Amino acid sequence: MRNCPLPNGVGRTSETALILSANTQFCDHLALRLRAEGLRVWAAPSLLAANSQLARGQQPTIIITDMVLDDSLDAFVRSFPLPAPPPFILLLTSAAELSASDLSHGVSAFFRLPLEEDELIRAIHRLLSSKNVLQ
Repeated sequence: MRNCPLPNGVGRTSETALILSANTQFCDHLALRLRAEGLRVWAAPSLLAANSQLARGQQPTIIITDMVLDDSLDAFVRSFPLPAPPPFILLLTSAAELSASDLSHGVSAFFRLPLEEDELIRAIHRLLSSKNVLQ
């Protein structure tokens, strides 16, 4: 489990991104980019590892994952303490088509691999802006 603190400086936010991927090189690279955008970032190689961080009080605003979506992700999201809103889920996939199952897991946005990072960053800004409008 890598905990990536927000760097000092401008752009601090209370928003937290969880990168859920077994690919540590990808996690480290994406974490640097997200921290540069002002997000706090933590990464986990599995839902089990993410659950241990959640038990310590870390709750992500955004989950970015390249993992296959199934009921375990739903259970993970439902385990967040109320009244916190559910996180935005961003799915990274190399699949040519997305299944109905993918759509049923509350995914906010889909991105094809290889990842276009600028597109991901723009989507994160849009989602966080919509969250702030709804509050």
